[in-house]
Amino acid sequence: MELAHLRDPSLVEQTVARALGIRGALGHGGMDDLVVHLANKQVLLILDNCEHLLNECAQLADKLVRNTPKLSVLATSREALRIQGEIIAEVRPLACPQPGEPLDPAEAVRYPAVALLLDRITAVRPEFTLGRDNVEAVTQLCRRLDGLPLAIELAAIRAQTLSVQQIVERLDNRFALLRTGMRGGHARQRTMEALVDWSFELCTEAEQALWASLSVFAGGFEVGDAEEVCSGRGLSRAQVTEALLGLVEKSIVCRSAVGAESRLFLLETMREYGRIRLAERGEVAAYRRRHRDWYYEWGHRVSHEWYGPSQLDWLARLTHDHANLRAALTFSFDTPGESGAGLRLICGLRPWWVVGGFLTECSQWLRRGLAQYPDRDATRAWAVLVDGTTAMYLGESQEAERRLSEAEELITELDDAELRANLLTSLGQLALYQTDHRRAAALLPQALAEHQARGNTQGIIESMLPLALAMSVAGDSQTVVELCDRLQGICVDRGETVGRSYALWTIAMEYWRGGDASRTKQLLQECLQLKAGFDDRLGIALCFEGLAWVAVGEGQVGRAAKLLGASEPVSRHLGLSLGKYQHLIEHVEQCRRWIREAADQERVQAAHDEGTAMSLVEAIDYALESHPARTDIRDQLVAGLDDLSILTPREREVVHLVAAGLTNRAIATQLVISRRTAEGHVERILAKLGFTSRAQIASWSASISASVASPAE
Repeated sequence: MELAHLRDPSLVEQTVARALGIRGALGHGGMDDLVVHLANKQVLLILDNCEHLLNECAQLADKLVRNTPKLSVLATSREALRIQGEIIAEVRPLACPQPGEPLDPAEAVRYPAVALLLDRITAVRPEFTLGRDNVEAVTQLCRRLDGLPLAIELAAIRAQTLSVQQIVERLDNRFALLRTGMRGGHARQRTMEALVDWSFELCTEAEQALWASLSVFAGGFEVGDAEEVCSGRGLSRAQVTEALLGLVEKSIVCRSAVGAESRLFLLETMREYGRIRLAERGEVAAYRRRHRDWYYEWGHRVSHEWYGPSQLDWLARLTHDHANLRAALTFSFDTPGESGAGLRLICGLRPWWVVGGFLTECSQWLRRGLAQYPDRDATRAWAVLVDGTTAMYLGESQEAERRLSEAEELITELDDAELRANLLTSLGQLALYQTDHRRAAALLPQALAEHQARGNTQGIIESMLPLALAMSVAGDSQTVVELCDRLQGICVDRGETVGRSYALWTIAMEYWRGGDASRTKQLLQECLQLKAGFDDRLGIALCFEGLAWVAVGEGQVGRAAKLLGASEPVSRHLGLSLGKYQHLIEHVEQCRRWIREAADQERVQAAHDEGTAMSLVEAIDYALESHPARTDIRDQLVAGLDDLSILTPREREVVHLVAAGLTNRAIATQLVISRRTAEGHVERILAKLGFTSRAQIASWSASISASVASPAE
């Protein structure tokens, strides 16, 4: 029975009785009459839209189920009834194609959201067909509407007068666009705004305030983020947590598992509604500033904690919160007087822009901010220095020279020793990129000495790596190995991973040039394991290339061709290659020449094509020649270890998501990776653990957790 129109809680029992055909007697025995009537009947009682009468419906259902053994109750509500025996089935939005996923019309229509949209559009425009000319707009519309059936139905009505692309372009004002629905049905089901109004009215005052303030987050958040940003303006941290739980229970805030943490998010429709409410309160600027300030604090922490044990945690967290960082920077550069804070945030995150592969975006933000910030102070000096270094990494040599020259002028004016040391590092790297090896060999030792004098670990690591490369170019292998051994010691002591991986690669190159293929292979595979752990695509491609040299030197031409094939998609995607390391070009060319001269070119080409077709995970497994002993894994399982060395950090994260019931597509969305990469992670986990199904992974994960939680057992 439909309960949406019922407003008086005292009438719930009577309404149910009337729907069951009970007349007259009810009112004398009340609930007892219902129990008697249903005692021996096999009935499915549907309580539809009961969220506004939750307590009364819960009491009714609880008593009826306890006293009528053949009765089943199906309740539809934004919140659970929370009674004994309740089984919750979450109804999620309809599945939509992911952004960037190439689809032809036949593939797109397999998604429920697309299928519903097409069905409803053709009902009002029978001539409409899905083709290559409109498939992108159709899939984008479904995503922007969050796969919500009502929103899709309302949008389809607009297709009578608008093209799908025109509907997409008007979605920034979606509540006005989706205001006219089909006649009939309840008022709240005829417009999107009325539907969300209904949900808003069911919230407590604290939940309403929190819903509005949460709209400043983009792409998701964690509980601690909400407590930090949304507390202090009428809500304490404890009240934020309590209200957040209420919004999750009402399905206003959605939840997904990311590793061991719960990540929360608002569907875009709910987020836009929250923004409207926040604007009505006149608090948009205040909360956007609080949001920016929270992520500004992140930038400060990253600048001090990156080269330490939290490095990979920061890498994952920043990647998950990329949309929030963009929102924080947008506020900074859209708001007069805030550009300095935006520039400082960018500079604080500078190692993440590099390792995360976001150099072009970093450059764009910097130049936008610098155009607004005329002050000749440390903020501008850092920003110009980082911009010049970023231009160098992107291969923009002339722009790098111009920016670093401006930075040098500013730093000289400011007489800042820390800035001076970092400038020397960047100038030395630029000289290395420009093959001015004499200048690089002069500047980088100065930079290292100044960083050491200041005890700046970040500066030491960032100057030792290019200095080792400069010494390698000069042919001083002994100094290279000494530098990289020292660097590894620093990294191991601090629990750092990125710098250590590049130190291993640099040493491996020296052993290769010295003729020790066996040691080269060992170091490159060790390096590859580290790089796979933080998804360093450039570093992975460099390892594939070096291992191909080893393979061809050992006469394994097919293996070398396969490894080179695996490296090409990665290098092509990044626009980078080993060719930037000029002193190693001879080895690149020699490897390819030997492959071209192999007798069986048909077999070599087939191996190369096979390598190109492999997923990244498959290619890494192939390069590592990894065939873990399954008995060893089971022994570790019995021991109750939850941090198995057999799995990489990313694989352990995927295990948590599989155990939480996420599909490969959902895993890809949460980890910001492609669907194919997610599939590869799952396949690799299955192979390593000797399992054949996702259910076994989930069971294994639960066993691990139980073993750790109860070690005495």
